[in-house]
Amino acid sequence: METVSEQSKDQARIPGVSQPPGEETRLILACQKGDTDAFEQIIELHQGRVYGLAFQMLHNAEDAEDVAQEVFISCYQSIRRFRGDASLGTWLYRITVNKVRNRWRLQKRRRTASHTSLDAPRNPDDPRPLEIEDPAPGPGRQVQAREAVQALDRAVESLPDDYREIVALRFQQHLSYEEIAEVLDCSLGTVKSRINRARQRLKEELADYI
Repeated sequence: METVSEQSKDQARIPGVSQPPGEETRLILACQKGDTDAFEQIIELHQGRVYGLAFQMLHNAEDAEDVAQEVFISCYQSIRRFRGDASLGTWLYRITVNKVRNRWRLQKRRRTASHTSLDAPRNPDDPRPLEIEDPAPGPGRQVQAREAVQALDRAVESLPDDYREIVALRFQQHLSYEEIAEVLDCSLGTVKSRINRARQRLKEELADYI
């Protein structure tokens, strides 16, 4: 179980979570007593990162919005059982990953070959999993840059599901290995192995661009 100091550190490192130490605990306790205003505050604190993770894993804005809604519905229904074994942010990440996994399974069962449009809008605050150098301005360079971005999209979407989720958590959400292990409920060694393999796969796919 995390100590209070560890939870405070976790809260401090998460962008958008700026409440003083202990404030989130107060909100959780209030929610557990049925305070809907406190729950609205929790949504405001975490909705950006929940949506961001869902979007990075699904590459579809509408699906990400649906998942974010499902996550907070589950959170509201389960908040009374939350005991603080992990931070609230980690718990919400875990719910988000599970919701996305359910969507992936549903898509596979339906045998849909739907892929995100390469022109689909992106969350401007979401970093990409790999850095691609921005070339100098000019029509030719702009075409090359667009092709590199499209190649990156295809490379990430071609990864196995367990690699895609770990790419989103590590390279886009910037979680530590320990935090990822907690979110995915797996060992630290498994996290490191998946990250290394995902990175190698992406490098191979993007050899012409990096």
